[in-house]
Order: sequence, then structure tokens, then C-alpha cells
Amino acid sequence: MDKKAILAEEVLRIVLGVLGIIVLIILAVGLYGIFTTKSDLEQASATLEDLDMKIGESKEKTGEYLLLAPLKWYLRSYQSEDENIPKDCEFNFNSCLCLCKDLNCNERDLVCKKYKLNVLVDEDYTSTQIIPGYGALPAKTLINVLGKNTIFIDSFKNLVILNEGGQVKIKLKNEIK
Repeated sequence: MDKKAILAEEVLRIVLGVLGIIVLIILAVGLYGIFTTKSDLEQASATLEDLDMKIGESKEKTGEYLLLAPLKWYLRSYQSEDENIPKDCEFNFNSCLCLCKDLNCNERDLVCKKYKLNVLVDEDYTSTQIIPGYGALPAKTLINVLGKNTIFIDSFKNLVILNEGGQVKIKLKNEIK
């Protein structure tokens, strides 16, 4: 009887030790994720900086850009005469490019870059997309909901940056005509 009690204690210690190690591994992975994953706002800022460099390069030629992050955000362009522009775009610009968490760029989660030259998202949708709050929208409806100046980032998007007579246009690559 004495040996069985000792054996049960040893098994209990081993099980508790293994559980403790598993908990420590889960905590370590969680902490690693906290310190290595950028927030959506940081991703948006880095993405807009990269896109700005490509726009600068496109003054001389057509460029391509793989838009990776943040997912479920919107790439929008505004012109100085537009109404309801984000506060980050007010004053002293010809055009403004924004990455926004919501469709109208009304929330705090947005990053914008002003331009003296005309930079615009010019999109003619040819396929159905799923838009939060609207569901699956066919191409004809997308233009009414999003407008030509918006691209919804639901997955990685390959963009083409075209310089057309001093105006820089950003389009989805698969939609170039």
C-alpha cells in the first residue's frame, strides 16, 4: 500500500510539472506575439510610406506595389475640392491618400499623406467583393458604395501606379484596361 501511495504522488507531480511547462510555453508565445506584431495603425503607416516611395518612383515610369496590410482597411484618395475630407488632409494640398479602418475615414484609425501633385485611386471594379456592413456586392454596386476613389483591402492587392500627364493613378493590377 505504501508503494502505491508513493507512485500516485510521483504521477501527480509529473502531471502538474507537464501542465506547468505547457502554461509557461503558452505565456511565452503570447508575449512574443505582443512584442513582434505591429498594430494595424503601425502597419498602415509603414504601408503608406512604402506606397509614397513607389509614387515618387512612378513620376518617371509605371510602378507596381503589393499592398499587404492592414487587412479590412480602405485605401482612399481625396482631392482638395472634395467634401467630408479627413482632418489629416485639411489645408494646403492638391490630393491626399489615406489608409482608413472605416469606409468614410471618420475614425481615429487612419493614416494620410498629402500631395502637391494629383494622386488618386481610380478604380473600375470588375468583380464581386465582400464589404463589411454591406455583404457581397457585385461590381456595378461597388462603384456606388465605395466610389472610384476607394480600394477595400480584403486580401493582398497588387496595385499599378500610372503616371498619366502629371496625374498619378493607383489601380488594381487585374483591372487595368
